Amino acid sequence: MQRVIARWGPWIAIVGLAMIIMAPVTLGDNVLFWGAVSFQFVPWYRAAIASWQAGTLPLWNPWVGGGAPLLANYQVAALYPSTWLMIAVPPERALGWLIALHLMLTGAGMFAWARARGLSRTAALTGALALEGCGYLVTRAGLFPSIVFTFAWMPVWLWRVERLAQHPDHRRAARLAIVTGLGLLAGHAQTAAYGLVLMGTVLLWRGWTASKEVRFRLWAWGCAGFALGAGLAAAQLLPTAAYLRASVRSSGLAEEALIYSFWPWRMLTFFVPDFFGHPAAGDYVAYPTYWENAGYVGLAALLLALGCVIRPSARARGAARFWAIVGGLALVLALGKFLPGYEAAFDALPFLRIFNAPARRMMVTEIALAVLASLAVDYWLDDRPKRWQALPVLVGSVLAVIGGALARAEPPLSTFARATLYTGLILALWGTLVLLRGRVPRPILAAGLLTLLFVDLAVWGAQQIPTTTADFYAACASPTLAEAWRQEPEAGRVLFAGTRVERAEYDLRFGYFRLRDWRPPEGGWTHVCETLLPNLGQLAGVPFADNEDPIRLGHWEQLETLAEAHPRLLPLLGVSHRLDVACATDEVEVAATVDVTLCRVGPAPRAWIVPAARQVAVEALPGALVAEDFAPDAEVLLEVAPAPEIAGGAGAVQRVQDHPNAVTVDFTTDGPAYLVLADAWDAGWTARLDGDAVPVLRADLALRAVPVATAGDHYLVMRYRPQALVWGIVISTLALGAIIFVRLYRR
Repeated sequence: MQRVIARWGPWIAIVGLAMIIMAPVTLGDNVLFWGAVSFQFVPWYRAAIASWQAGTLPLWNPWVGGGAPLLANYQVAALYPSTWLMIAVPPERALGWLIALHLMLTGAGMFAWARARGLSRTAALTGALALEGCGYLVTRAGLFPSIVFTFAWMPVWLWRVERLAQHPDHRRAARLAIVTGLGLLAGHAQTAAYGLVLMGTVLLWRGWTASKEVRFRLWAWGCAGFALGAGLAAAQLLPTAAYLRASVRSSGLAEEALIYSFWPWRMLTFFVPDFFGHPAAGDYVAYPTYWENAGYVGLAALLLALGCVIRPSARARGAARFWAIVGGLALVLALGKFLPGYEAAFDALPFLRIFNAPARRMMVTEIALAVLASLAVDYWLDDRPKRWQALPVLVGSVLAVIGGALARAEPPLSTFARATLYTGLILALWGTLVLLRGRVPRPILAAGLLTLLFVDLAVWGAQQIPTTTADFYAACASPTLAEAWRQEPEAGRVLFAGTRVERAEYDLRFGYFRLRDWRPPEGGWTHVCETLLPNLGQLAGVPFADNEDPIRLGHWEQLETLAEAHPRLLPLLGVSHRLDVACATDEVEVAATVDVTLCRVGPAPRAWIVPAARQVAVEALPGALVAEDFAPDAEVLLEVAPAPEIAGGAGAVQRVQDHPNAVTVDFTTDGPAYLVLADAWDAGWTARLDGDAVPVLRADLALRAVPVATAGDHYLVMRYRPQALVWGIVISTLALGAIIFVRLYRR
């Protein structure tokens, strides 16, 4: 029996912690929904799955922003295997289980690394539970699936780097390549980038501390493994890179990216996790959001890690020093704008403007703490207590008494009191274990340590997942405003007022999804669906000119901003209706809810025929569009010189039909002209007019246009096939072939 427990107990604990944290989904009937899950991730997954079910790659999303790249949107993770599981199970149902599986993967990877380092099962499980239940991961488990999916591969990468360091060869490099590729496909660029930097640092350190004969072989095979892994993910990485160059982030982020910097006072929450309250209780009072600064790894694991830094064993001294430096440096850099001189560096160094939220560098600190806790356990179990080590029992008891006495006080004092009570109890139990060393058998002491850590992380982690009942997404499928829009005779795209230039949409979004209070709003969570907040409208089948994706086509957003300031340009976006708190004087109210009104702007054809074109420099296009003499139905503005012979014709569009990654248009002309389509232009679009290839020109800043040289009935087919994807598939195929060859090669 003891042997069975020793073998299977760690895996049961790893699975059990994930199941408890995700209990409302895994053991109940609830679904994830809060914030980005409902208005970004579920719509993305549904669009991707619809393409897979139609037998095509999910390359383009026609529902948002006049159309936008889908596969190239990194967080969709369209090529990641877990996304494919949503073909069988609806995304809103599958998502919670997939996150639970990735929490398990995090723990399993950390356990495997520690065992590869030669640590005991108790030490390995301590690190595994600390990382699986850490604040960086668990607080995002119900909010940002892509971060969870990617972070889960970090300990797996660490394990494979460790195995490679022990015996550098082609086979272990191939295994490193496979897990690297999977991690890069998982969907969060920032987490993957920080993970690669960490793994590169570990690889350098392991090589530097090895013998000369091993050192360069390790570095060579390590670089080969990471390069092959990147090649394996090239079908995702290259389209994403191309999309990024055309997006609003092409020139880097603005200073708003520094908002989510690590607030120094949140260091207290490494010891007392809810000292500043929690959004689930509606009493969070700190800066800026709960999850961006969460770093709890369990009080026992934290104290073990600090002990390893202060007083490491002889065996762990070198590793403890390395991980303390790496974890400490990451925490310092996570301070962002709270670090003196950082804002000046942010302005001067382009690479600092690539990613949002400096606090996310704390992921490296979390990994370092879990590693240090693992390294400390065996030494801690064999140590003997000193008299001064009775202090945790005393301090913990005092904190528990103070917290209990003040728990019924008025907020925020009661918030601090409850957190202090909780930490006091955990600290007192930890102190008791410290004093029991040498007085109880080692297996019982180890079981007590693991039980304390498991219960601590399970109790704390269970409140981190905001969920709601399954009828939320059913309500989002047919809200009142969507049904009213469907009844309109000329229903085009919808634009939510204030998404870019005012505050209407922003205030409404965060009036429901309150950063400091996760409790349901008045009327319940299903009422959110009635607002048609972008991109919730996609769930109801309503096409939007808005796009709430983090990466968006830059020229479309520029045109959208112009159209909000100059409403006569709204037809260029295909916008027939607006959502606002109230309609403008020249608009017609169609329907209204408590918070928002659907207004009819006017007819907005999806495509039209234009008799003339004019070349305008890119930088002058915004000014030309808002000029009083510009008439969209009389001329089209191009970046390139128009062909002189294409002019003078008129015509009519009979039908515009969407297909997966394609659009078809039936129209007639009586002479040479241009067909303009009110859809977002991207370099990946190609066109065939009556079977012959024609160029797809960027028109009116962000739209698509094709020249039509002859009169008559025409049939236009536009297809989206980005060249970056073609090259990515080629590289991924070659990388996969190389990995298979290396795995099969035996000499």
